[in-house]
Amino acid sequence: MKRTLLCLLFVAAVAALAWAAPPAVQRSAYRIDFNVRLGDAIPADAVIICKVRIAPELAAGAPGWPAPIPETATSVATITGSVAHCAVQVPSTWAVADAHRAAVLSYEVDAETPAAMHAVVGREMELPQAEAGGVERVELSLAL
Repeated sequence: MKRTLLCLLFVAAVAALAWAAPPAVQRSAYRIDFNVRLGDAIPADAVIICKVRIAPELAAGAPGWPAPIPETATSVATITGSVAHCAVQVPSTWAVADAHRAAVLSYEVDAETPAAMHAVVGREMELPQAEAGGVERVELSLAL
């Protein structure tokens, strides 16, 4: 009797796991607009490159299914006078077991010339959660 009951409980538990629905996939995007003020140390022939990496910040106890892969993108800036502007749009498709609270943005702005890299600004910050199907816009003003 005990063995039969244990087998029935085991079969019920396995069936529940097999029928558990995977989490919904959330598709959205983040658009990061960089306005970079160029200092005198940046040569006129420099190319300004903006790089971003965005990953979901999961709520405690909310593992991904599978773990969400960070999204990355790079853009080359247009320069007008002493200001460089780059816009980087990063699409995201994350399946998470529990809604993520926010996303973590890591960004880097490089000033490169054929001779060397002259300046790097890199930081990490939290972003609000992008609405499913929407675009979360963020504007950053920096100085090199």
